[in-house]
Amino acid sequence: MAEIEVKVWAWSNGSADTADFYYAANANDPVWEFIESKRAGGPDLQTLKVQYSIPDGLLQAVRVNFRYLGSRKRSACSRGTWDDVDDLVFSVAAAAAGAAAAAKPPSVPPLTPVDSSYCTTIDKFHKDRCTDICRWKNGRKGGCYPKKHKK
Repeated sequence: MAEIEVKVWAWSNGSADTADFYYAANANDPVWEFIESKRAGGPDLQTLKVQYSIPDGLLQAVRVNFRYLGSRKRSACSRGTWDDVDDLVFSVAAAAAGAAAAAKPPSVPPLTPVDSSYCTTIDKFHKDRCTDICRWKNGRKGGCYPKKHKK
């Protein structure tokens, strides 16, 4: 068994916000399996948890689709204006048949950097979501601009 725990920021009293939880046994070619939906249950910062049985597979993923209003879609990504989807990829050691030894899990691929052009779509009310890739400018040409990172 595994537990997925997420922290979400619910709008108003949280009654319109729901998190849909999914898993995929193969992160390289994910087929998202629905686990459960959880309501935010209150305003502001909320912690939501679900448990599921880990399937066979050396490199797996979990996904949380946090949505405002609406119902769960056939897709694991609802794409609503105020919705957010986050994935976590992790390796799982496979127990050797009839032995306590475990196979070495594959290495987790490096995270793909977020395209800094995303920064230009952030409005002033959501700028805190991009602080690692964007800088906020005030004034005549105000807005969110990509940060220059050292290589």
